[in-house]
Amino acid sequence: AAVLWRALRLAHAACASGERDANALSMIVEKTVAGQPQARLDYVAVADPLTLEPLIVVAVANIGEERIHEYAPTRGVIDAKAKRKKRSKGLARKYGHFLINELKPYIDRKYRTNPDAEFTGLGGSSLGGLVTLAIGILYPHAFSRLMVMSPSIWWDNFAIYRLVDSIEQKPPLKIWLDTGTAEPGWEQARELLKRLVEKGWKPPKDLQYMEAQSGDHSEAAWAARVEPALRFLFSRGK
Repeated sequence: AAVLWRALRLAHAACASGERDANALSMIVEKTVAGQPQARLDYVAVADPLTLEPLIVVAVANIGEERIHEYAPTRGVIDAKAKRKKRSKGLARKYGHFLINELKPYIDRKYRTNPDAEFTGLGGSSLGGLVTLAIGILYPHAFSRLMVMSPSIWWDNFAIYRLVDSIEQKPPLKIWLDTGTAEPGWEQARELLKRLVEKGWKPPKDLQYMEAQSGDHSEAAWAARVEPALRFLFSRGK
């Protein structure tokens, strides 16, 4: 069982809409102290939730189309087909600082959490999946469990490949990586998997990869994969 709630940005303007972003959902996931009252996730049915560790799921509001700046780890071109090439500001590191130094301390003060990195995860889809993996690699002292759904691997000529390749010592990250076979460029996830394995991740011990047959790039497709992702990352005794 888990609590799902939407946190407004503490440092930047927040998206005013209460709707979930169908393109990129960024989450902080933290284990709670046993015995706290819990509510179920309101967008995914979790069969036999007692097999999962108690969780708090914090759904962070994005800033609409401007999320391309916060979720991008590099200053890549936003639309290569446009006549005027506009670049992202590449603020993923700054966004990571916001999560680690502002939002997470607020959650830890307000709720009875175990604040250690061992018990803290980050998750997202699309651009949110891209920034999840980037922040996990850049700040392994803060997060240890990553839910990387349909990440935007194509960004900036596959910048995430270069970031993975730059790893000198494998950080203690447990990673769920997935894609849908109806998504354009879904085969790129296989290459990302290969590079992670080359850096020392060992499926299925600390890396779980899933190809959802006929899965498209949509919120409905991601919601269908949340339960197995949570089970891999947060099952009791794992």
